[in-house]
Amino acid sequence: MHPDLEGQSLSNTFELTEWLGIEPKDVGVLSGILRTTEDDHELVWASIIFAPSDVADAEWPLQGIHPTHQAAKGLAARSPWLAVRVTLTQADAHSWLNDTLLGHSPDLGSLPALHPTYSRADTPMLLCPKADTPRSSVIARVGRPVDGFWFPANGEPLAMSNGDASALASISGMRMTPGLTGERTHDRGLLVSKLRRDAWLVDVVGGKNLETFKVSVMADQNRVSFSDLELELEEQINGEVSDIRRLRLRDIRLPDVSENEWITASLPTLGSNVDRRVRLWHSDGRLLDQTSMFHIAEQISAQISLMGTNHRLNVSVGEKPEVQLPARLERARNVGQQLTELLQDAMTGRIVSTRNESESRIQQELRNARDELLVLDPYFGSHPEDWNLLSAVTIPVRVLSGRSAKGPPLNVSAKKWSIGTPPFHDRFYLWTNGGISVGTSPSGFGKRIFRIDKLDAAESLYLSQRFETWWQDTKAIDL
Repeated sequence: MHPDLEGQSLSNTFELTEWLGIEPKDVGVLSGILRTTEDDHELVWASIIFAPSDVADAEWPLQGIHPTHQAAKGLAARSPWLAVRVTLTQADAHSWLNDTLLGHSPDLGSLPALHPTYSRADTPMLLCPKADTPRSSVIARVGRPVDGFWFPANGEPLAMSNGDASALASISGMRMTPGLTGERTHDRGLLVSKLRRDAWLVDVVGGKNLETFKVSVMADQNRVSFSDLELELEEQINGEVSDIRRLRLRDIRLPDVSENEWITASLPTLGSNVDRRVRLWHSDGRLLDQTSMFHIAEQISAQISLMGTNHRLNVSVGEKPEVQLPARLERARNVGQQLTELLQDAMTGRIVSTRNESESRIQQELRNARDELLVLDPYFGSHPEDWNLLSAVTIPVRVLSGRSAKGPPLNVSAKKWSIGTPPFHDRFYLWTNGGISVGTSPSGFGKRIFRIDKLDAAESLYLSQRFETWWQDTKAIDL
């Protein structure tokens, strides 16, 4: 037993996974890269990622149990490396993790008994597969960020050849990427983590003349709405920040997407000869995903020697123009103008005037509602057709209105404030971690222009708590 882990019992590993928020149906995906000797195996890099089995299958193919000695195509002859990937129940994952941290990893089917030595994890961390950090290579093929803990292992950092690294990645999910010299060292260790399942970056692609970047984002719409997300583009020139802009997706025109589709936002940029980094934020301030600072290859040059001659041919593909200050300033002005146009184009989605437009826009927003829909509106239900606005909502609905409200349909629970003026004025549609504020009641649709505004998680929680207080008040009576 390593002295740094003295007293780290099974309950401690449960504390770690409880902090990560492991969910009841999660499985543990155990992956590892082993180095073999004549008579033993050494676990060099390992990870347990807790994730739903269907999500793991979709994002990182898991075809049951992969034997330890499964061949990896492309491994160099007599390579000392082996890869393993095993899917475990939570109980088996906790048992293996507990024993492994104490220095005696048990035989797990085709995975041999091992005797690794780990030091204690010192901090929780967010690892993003598109960010080139010391630990991100361990989850590079997973495709999504993870929250986790890193347990360092004893022993010198190790390197592997380019060919071996590529072959092992397909089984282990780990990308031990060699550097420019052909090798790159990686600290040994074990990652214990949970797959993030709210939202993540799918792809970042440069547009024409690199004046725009198309950023694709995926989200689990049962957990987060695209309108809750914000994209940040940081641009650096010669190592210094030149521009950072953040775009709230709620402020641009968003397409309707199905459960397994992503959206793509086109962000204006400063153009050529710029390093960039993209970050994805939640509106509540949480960083969800990020890339490393990256540079797009704008020109590739090569020199070709003709056999038997001294003649050399220089070949270039692409252009890398020298950008002078006047052109850079002009491009910066254009970026501001393009963003303004992008926001103005979406105004028709937030500021509405006609009745059809109002109903369509609000019903589109209500499709994002989760768990239960709460409606605060002092005039809702004054006209029988008001209830049609909620006809497509499939989750439970409660409405708190004023004295003029009339009976709701059977699928809606409703109360009205029976004495005096209701303690609420604005119109709110609330659900878990989100909602909207609407400038008028359904009876006012089409009569005057009004605004639809998104509510963040904190506002929604506060207003939902007030709703529950008013719902229980004796002045609120059943319709």
